Amino acid sequence: MKFSKAILILSYIVVITMAFFFHSKWKSSRTEATLSWDVSGYYLYLPAIFIYKDIDQVAFLPKIIEKYHPTPNIQQGFTHEKSGKFVMKYSSGQAIMMMPFFTIGHIIAKIDDRYDADGFSYPYQISIGIGMLVYSLLGMYFLYLLLIKEFSDRVAGWVFFSVVIGSNYLLFASVDQCLTHSTLFFLYALLMYVSSKFYEQITFQKAVSIGLICGLMTMIRPSEIISILIPLFWGIGNLRGFKKRFEVIMQYKASTLLAMTAFSLILFIQPFYWKYVTNDWIVYSYQDQGFSWLKPHFKDYTFSFSSGWLMYTPMMILSFVGLPWAFKKLDNIILPIFFLLAYYIVCAWDVWDYGGVAGRAMVQYYPVLAFSIGALFEASKKSKLAIVVLAALGTLFAYLNIWWVYHCYRGEVPAMGHSKHFYYTKFGRWTLEEEDLKLMDNKFLFKGQKKDPKILEANVLLQQIKIDSLPLIVDSSIGYTPELHVVNNNQTKTWIRIYADISIPTKEWNTHAQHLLIYKYYLAGKVNTQGMLRPQRFLNDGERKMLTVDSKVPNSWDKLAIFFWNPGSQKEMLVQSVMVETFD
Repeated sequence: MKFSKAILILSYIVVITMAFFFHSKWKSSRTEATLSWDVSGYYLYLPAIFIYKDIDQVAFLPKIIEKYHPTPNIQQGFTHEKSGKFVMKYSSGQAIMMMPFFTIGHIIAKIDDRYDADGFSYPYQISIGIGMLVYSLLGMYFLYLLLIKEFSDRVAGWVFFSVVIGSNYLLFASVDQCLTHSTLFFLYALLMYVSSKFYEQITFQKAVSIGLICGLMTMIRPSEIISILIPLFWGIGNLRGFKKRFEVIMQYKASTLLAMTAFSLILFIQPFYWKYVTNDWIVYSYQDQGFSWLKPHFKDYTFSFSSGWLMYTPMMILSFVGLPWAFKKLDNIILPIFFLLAYYIVCAWDVWDYGGVAGRAMVQYYPVLAFSIGALFEASKKSKLAIVVLAALGTLFAYLNIWWVYHCYRGEVPAMGHSKHFYYTKFGRWTLEEEDLKLMDNKFLFKGQKKDPKILEANVLLQQIKIDSLPLIVDSSIGYTPELHVVNNNQTKTWIRIYADISIPTKEWNTHAQHLLIYKYYLAGKVNTQGMLRPQRFLNDGERKMLTVDSKVPNSWDKLAIFFWNPGSQKEMLVQSVMVETFD
């Protein structure tokens, strides 16, 4: 058996095993179910049209949310101001791809009395989940066909392993397969395959297929309209080839027209929906979200410790390293050009973290990026040192990816939202102590044996702000509490530890809204050093704990200020006491 085929089979086993035994979303409920969060928004067209016959009001949605809790509230669309009708947030392409599996689920729900035929019961969850897994597997197969055609067997196998096992595609192929990324991965791989066959022998059937694929991708995500560049310029090895390609397009006008017609027919579905619902042909359904074309978020998107693409999917560093060889060696210059264009568009989106780990927005382009990695691997065959370095890096990157995928659903360590200090301390590690979570907010954490501890303020600091009674209640009526001050009397040691006795009636789960304990060291009225702690990381409903936050004492300071901030929570946090300790 060829090496590349063995890697394909191994990857199939891994992805299928993960889908059925690692974490099957169709076995989960509420916001962990298959049809939850964004997926419920992509999918909503199908029950609205085929079950409830209500595409313009979607009046059934509140009851669905109350029964199945796919999202905490209605997030799948909005009320159109002009018409008063309900408009889906997401375009309908993913729903089209889901339609065959929705049909299977609906038939099962209709004939099995155990389930409600309401679009969200178990038969729909499992049929959509397994159906979209099929697209993941098809995408892997077409990528395999592309790679064995372009590269040697060994290189093709290692590139395939890098993309499927060594990148975050592993998660989106197996567990989160109902998001758009694995579907688009499949369609891009299919488009590239059909485009390669089209220029071997131009036929009407292939032209129509190209138009339909590009239309579907644009319907899934409007920015995928750039996909038309791949069939237009496939197989061009240099700039002179672009001129010849236009001559070919003009020579085969009928094929070009058929492709354009198929593309337009698919694309027309969305404006037809908008016109039917709102009487407007064009509706911008993302409302206040948009692009910053002149100020793309390259640094945040790529290197943010909280969700950066290459920070959480380091294997894709190789796609950037391989770009010079892709431009030089590939007889397909559109691929590295397309890679850079797609990267620019993804980074220009203002919600640059894409609601989680930012790298998910690049997953659909991995069939294109695979050629850049392949060009790098082919070039490295001339140097034993290069082979050793790439093998070591690839092994490390694959390990980190497997670690990340595991902790997304099974492990102890948070899989996203890291601070720089938490990232460097815990990324790639398998265990987590509760104290480690303090590094998510604060850069200091003392774990050693304290020497010569001394309480700087023996009295309760809260008395400084002269509240009528304890506890200090930090609720929606309070933004910032008054500052509690410790004056530098030259008795401090290397470290300072702040103790806060805190309780909460009800936990605030939104991290961005959680209350904060903030400390600041001042020198001559200016902030020298500062840090913070989110107490609700460590508290559940009705709990009370003595929490601590550490800091190294700056060389020069004259005052330490401590206060609490409510950034927008409607929940209460109760502060019983605050003390400060210094130690070596």
